[in-house]
Amino acid sequence: MSPIDRSIRMKTTEDVSVDSFVNFLGNNALEWNDAEIEILKAAMDSILPLLQEIRMSFPETVYFVKTTGEE
Repeated sequence: MSPIDRSIRMKTTEDVSVDSFVNFLGNNALEWNDAEIEILKAAMDSILPLLQEIRMSFPETVYFVKTTGEE
């Protein structure tokens, strides 16, 4: 990601270092609660047959990251 991309995402005109940007991202990550996890599991279970039918492949592990949306 370019310096201008980092600045735009952080809504600043200042140069943003990679370390500052990574810190910014970490500060915008949120924990999933149990209810949200169950909703995601149910959603994935419901679309898995369709994905298999259209031969859509995914990596062994897929990570879902919940954020504030500010990043």
